[in-house]
Amino acid sequence: MDRREFVKSGAVTLALLSAREKASTQSLKGHLFRIAARLNRYENATVQATSGIELDIAKDSTRKIGLECTTWHCFWKTSRVADRPDALDLVVSFKLATGAVSNCAAVVELEFDNWSTANYVCLPSAVYNGNRFHVQPTRYPPMIDKANRRPDLPITINDFPRLNIGAGESRLEEFTGNLATPAVGIYSPSSHTALWLLTDQQTQVGNSGITVEESLDRSKATVSVTAPRVRHTRQTPTRLIPSSDRGATFNPGDEITLRLRLYTFRASDLQVLFDRFLEVRKDLTGRTAFHHMIPMSQAFSILEDKLNRENWSETWGFYTLGWQHAGDSIYSLWQLGWVGGIQNTLALLLAGSEISRQRAWKNLDTIITRSQAPSGFFYGVGDGEKWLGDDFNDISNKDLCLARKNADALFFFLKQFSLLKKQGRDVPKSWETAVRRLADAFVILWKKCGQFGQFINVATCDIIIGGTASAAIAPAGLALASQYYGNAEYLSIAEQSARLYYTRDVQGGVTTGGPGDALQAPDSESSYALIESFILLYEMTGKAEWLKAAREQAAQFAIWIVSYDYKFPEKSTFGRLGMRTTGTCWANGQNRHSTPAICTGSGDALLRLYRITEQVVYLELMRDIVQTSPQYWSRADRTIQAMERGKLVDQKPGWIVERVQMSDWENPCTPIGEVFHASSSWYEAALTLSSTEIPGLYVQPDTGFAWTFDHIDAQVLKHSGDSATVRLTNRTPFPARIRAMVESSTDVHRPLNSAAIADCPVIELAAAETREIVFDARHRLSAAAGSHSFSRVQT
Repeated sequence: MDRREFVKSGAVTLALLSAREKASTQSLKGHLFRIAARLNRYENATVQATSGIELDIAKDSTRKIGLECTTWHCFWKTSRVADRPDALDLVVSFKLATGAVSNCAAVVELEFDNWSTANYVCLPSAVYNGNRFHVQPTRYPPMIDKANRRPDLPITINDFPRLNIGAGESRLEEFTGNLATPAVGIYSPSSHTALWLLTDQQTQVGNSGITVEESLDRSKATVSVTAPRVRHTRQTPTRLIPSSDRGATFNPGDEITLRLRLYTFRASDLQVLFDRFLEVRKDLTGRTAFHHMIPMSQAFSILEDKLNRENWSETWGFYTLGWQHAGDSIYSLWQLGWVGGIQNTLALLLAGSEISRQRAWKNLDTIITRSQAPSGFFYGVGDGEKWLGDDFNDISNKDLCLARKNADALFFFLKQFSLLKKQGRDVPKSWETAVRRLADAFVILWKKCGQFGQFINVATCDIIIGGTASAAIAPAGLALASQYYGNAEYLSIAEQSARLYYTRDVQGGVTTGGPGDALQAPDSESSYALIESFILLYEMTGKAEWLKAAREQAAQFAIWIVSYDYKFPEKSTFGRLGMRTTGTCWANGQNRHSTPAICTGSGDALLRLYRITEQVVYLELMRDIVQTSPQYWSRADRTIQAMERGKLVDQKPGWIVERVQMSDWENPCTPIGEVFHASSSWYEAALTLSSTEIPGLYVQPDTGFAWTFDHIDAQVLKHSGDSATVRLTNRTPFPARIRAMVESSTDVHRPLNSAAIADCPVIELAAAETREIVFDARHRLSAAAGSHSFSRVQT
């Protein structure tokens, strides 16, 4: 039976999926799809022969499939999932009985009738709303053509996998290595039902493929899981190209098994799809084991040394991006925000040596006093004297700037001002005046345009390219400005802009515009920045709408975080080093690589969200992110090799590369499991921030709750009344200085100030040392209750 005949056959409701679970049956009335098993034989990557059967999943069974001169036995088994009444496990095995075949793949398909282009389709980190966006083919780095730049530009992406926004063929082809979790999510607004399909990264024949294909009239659709992957096209940095994927060779007795878990449930709105995913994202793979490698304090020390050794420029008066090679442009020296220009100085002021603090001060002074445009906005690129713009096609246009850069600047300038005051240092009046002018420029831009756009003209306060959540951190920056300068209008504009982001981006299930090199592809950077803004607004106003927004956005952000440990090729650099991917963060829909951190944030917004909600899932997500980072940078005792001109060379100590290459988007230049020879400034900034802004240990003595983010173990031995005894063990070969946030269960609802971590006491552990420490909630050692000394922690 070919696919067209199969689609015409009788439809089966989702209720059949859950024939063994009555509760699920009642909730899925009217949403139609059926399941098939199929075998494909290919000529190159094009199907030349196919044969399939419909699966009656109400009972386990075995049937024959004939494909050309071969005979196969297909058997399947379904089972309920404990504690998941809306879930069904399906295992489908194919065994070749007679004949032999090459370039062949096994497929399990979900066939949907009554399909609609209004259905929201999500493949974690790769596809959002089916990627049904406008397309502009472009070179790399990409930029919207001048003729198409306008404030009301609809979401526009490069040529990468997507469902067609117009007429004609509509098919997107991905594979598990392109996804933060091998999964497909679908939300139907007409029937208010939703589905998540989870599968494994690979079978014995390699990574699997995931395809979503719509009929020409868009009334039907097919979701396929294929082993091995065989794509017609694959993504590169600039466009789709013909794929070199091929099927596997099978001989008599060979067998291949596909495993799927299906969740089908009622969904009153799109957010339910994301909320459910946050709960089930690790269900199929299970939780990954912790791997204590190096304490956060030691990681910071190595990075601080690298920044002072290689990145500081006395000539320019700032920390450079660290990419100075022959022929590099000014673009590689310094950028305001996004890639770390003014972010890493916060960490250096907080935890750096005296020379680091002096240089961080000079860095701030250089940028604040030299790079401000007449409007109050700051230029995006420069060398301390000459300033350029963010138009990759014409950087001499110094007035064009990624909105995110100035939003980052406002937020991080004010956080550093608060820290300096806490440290007893006077903030220069010239600095305060300049940053007030920056806040005023955002107010002018908002009143003039009703949005912050993606690219702005810093001379005229106009939006050149609009839409997107590029400036997603701007509401947080304006909220801090309202507090710092005592200006209520800043807070008003912060809330107005945050409401736009919520209604347009969060409720639409797509955030875009965070990176400056991905057109308007969906991205993780703007996604996280919105959590920062929403949670800060809640802390400052106490309004329930901002807590609701923060929780919803945290669930959407979680889709970008890798939920399992990817199996790298054994001979690859990452395979040899045993690299773990759980907690790495995918960049965006265009640049198909995961990253070892959030660009450019510590992740502390998730801790703040936990303090309000007491939902441990946020701590779990945050710990995954923080603990994975240090393994991806090179150390003297653990050198990472990188690709340079086709050869592997040693990375220098302290060098970190942003690529966690699970995808083949840069093949053959940088294959799966390899990195290029360089160090990424934004990752350096992100790791220094997470090493300093996030406590290594969080304790609530009165509840006996302890949680570690650092590479240590913590075991609560006992707690009585307001005190708890915690055993801390440093299993690494390095000494550790652990910042401990200690608070009572009643303190958690008090807002943290923007320099809260500076109040946390420090616990020192020698390499491989174990200590038992008594924490007392009556002393309120948290930053929420003021400044504290380490002497209040009893040992």
